[in-house]
Amino acid sequence: MLTSVRQIPKAFRWSGISLILATGLIHLVAAPDHYEEATYIGVLFSANLLGAIAAVIGIYRNELWGWWLGAAVAGGALAMFLVSRLIGLPGFEEHVGSWLGDSVEDNLGIPSLFIEAAFVGLFVWVITLEARAQALAQQSSPDGQKREEWGLILLIAGGVVLLIGHIVHLLFFS
Repeated sequence: MLTSVRQIPKAFRWSGISLILATGLIHLVAAPDHYEEATYIGVLFSANLLGAIAAVIGIYRNELWGWWLGAAVAGGALAMFLVSRLIGLPGFEEHVGSWLGDSVEDNLGIPSLFIEAAFVGLFVWVITLEARAQALAQQSSPDGQKREEWGLILLIAGGVVLLIGHIVHLLFFS
């Protein structure tokens, strides 16, 4: 299902590559400082770089999975930065409310947010273009209605699984 992207302009592809690569490089620069403060955050920063490199490869090869991986990398980094500043992360509570930070590495947080948000916005646009292309292709397909029904069933099932996971988390891990 995560096949080649058909209708994506080259400018979008190169913009996506630039944005996700910038996300990974920012996390590479900031990783050593975070290894000292909370090792797991340094490891996650390194994983961010590796995920960004894999996403670049996928996007360059015009594969849809590259865009999805990039969205997970950029969106996850964006979400976790916000969580670290609003609520705090284990072993990293001193950064709550400290949006600008006290070092060069910490000062990269805000620019990183803009880059990650730009990638996520571009991802939404790319997925929308791909969905339109697939919808046009399905209109001429006799199996289009059946696929749409299965897609809806899987979407509902995924939502139910997510809801159950949240309930289990609240009951047993809070």
